Amino acid sequence: MIKQLFHKLFKDKNNRNVTSNVIWTFAIKGAAMLIAVLTVPAYTRYFGNDTVYGAWLTISAVFTWINMFDFGIGNGLRNCLVGSIAKKDDDSSKKYISSAYVSVGIISALLLLAGVVVSFFFNWNGVLKVDETLITPSVLRGFIQVVFGGVIVHFFLLLINSIFYALQRTFLPNLFSLITQGIILVYILIPNSGSLNEKLAELAVVYALAYNIPLVIATVILFSTKLKKVKPSPKYFNKELTKKILGLGGLFFMIQISLIALNSSNEVYINTFFSPADVTQYNYYHKLFYIITVFVSLLGQPIWSAITRAYCEKRYHWIMGMWKVLAGIAGLCVCGCILLAVLYQPIADIWLGKGKLIVEALPVSLFAIMTTQMAIINLSNCISNGLGKLKVQAIFTVLGAVLKLVFTFMLSNLMNAWYAVILATVLAELPLMIAQPLYIYRLIAKLDKTTVESEKCQEIQSEKGV
Repeated sequence: MIKQLFHKLFKDKNNRNVTSNVIWTFAIKGAAMLIAVLTVPAYTRYFGNDTVYGAWLTISAVFTWINMFDFGIGNGLRNCLVGSIAKKDDDSSKKYISSAYVSVGIISALLLLAGVVVSFFFNWNGVLKVDETLITPSVLRGFIQVVFGGVIVHFFLLLINSIFYALQRTFLPNLFSLITQGIILVYILIPNSGSLNEKLAELAVVYALAYNIPLVIATVILFSTKLKKVKPSPKYFNKELTKKILGLGGLFFMIQISLIALNSSNEVYINTFFSPADVTQYNYYHKLFYIITVFVSLLGQPIWSAITRAYCEKRYHWIMGMWKVLAGIAGLCVCGCILLAVLYQPIADIWLGKGKLIVEALPVSLFAIMTTQMAIINLSNCISNGLGKLKVQAIFTVLGAVLKLVFTFMLSNLMNAWYAVILATVLAELPLMIAQPLYIYRLIAKLDKTTVESEKCQEIQSEKGV
């Protein structure tokens, strides 16, 4: 099966750019994932306290959401730029880029102001369930403000990733992530005899710098070289093009919010219904299964932009071929999840140290099922995103987010175990997992049939000398 999948990728010249991006992305992200896995025991030693580590994971999850709250501008820009770049329309590209940067800049400024003001009105120790004897209120508030400021700057700078995706240089955003993770890992590995308060304050600064320095350098280099002609300028802000970006991006935004509530809220739900220490337990299971989720997303990023271009060029048969490749990859992910679930205990013993995690059958099985679902959903989503056909995805993602909230509330009370949140996610994702692939398959099958019929007509006309 693997040989056939790679044959499909390499035999078509239109696939070579996708394949090149996938190879580079896998190499870079593979290194990043290795660092992420090593970071878990390093964080455990750094904090030396599961409650504080669990609180840090919860804060990280919430701030990750903020980077997705761009009203879909990043994804809208990405899809719009693919067309203008293919046509070599520098004027439109400059207007798209300028309009996106101005819009996100305004959102960033408002978020920063609101966030800093609001931070003074919360008892963060109470919200995060961290005793004041572990972390003082002033340090925790300062930590949140510094990290939040760094996240908002990152939120603005992230637009450069959308541009790299449009240029089909999908490995570069992953390179930036690798650099960031490397900086943080090096820092937390350095022996630190400071108190928990001092460690948390230092981590806030390192986190903010590590996440932004690579993007600042990339932005300066790209707009000083390859995209010098289309670098953003406020005077090129265009309301009509902004509406076009937001029109497409609006659905992306709805989907983004719903996906956050569906797939990126587990830490918050576990912290709310259970405890920060349970978030740490969740992370021990989640981190290795997340490698498979990342594997799928790595494939999806270059394929998304390639499908947008193929759709613009009416290469529907190629899209159908890519669908078959993705279906094969989904099958491999299922096998990978089953194998990982079976081997999780010996792997965890090597990774975390023997006795640190006693793997239970139910939670590890739920993680395997959830990861399989996410693989199927993500692979079908990359096609619907590339085609810009988002309504079915939007409807069932919103439905899934609502169902997860309901199921989490019910199951948390019934099971009284943190993995009730994972079961709730599994149940909530079922409608989306079934509906989205069926819709996309029927859509591209219809497009492919149109292409085949058109080619037959051309052959008949050619034979008749028309």
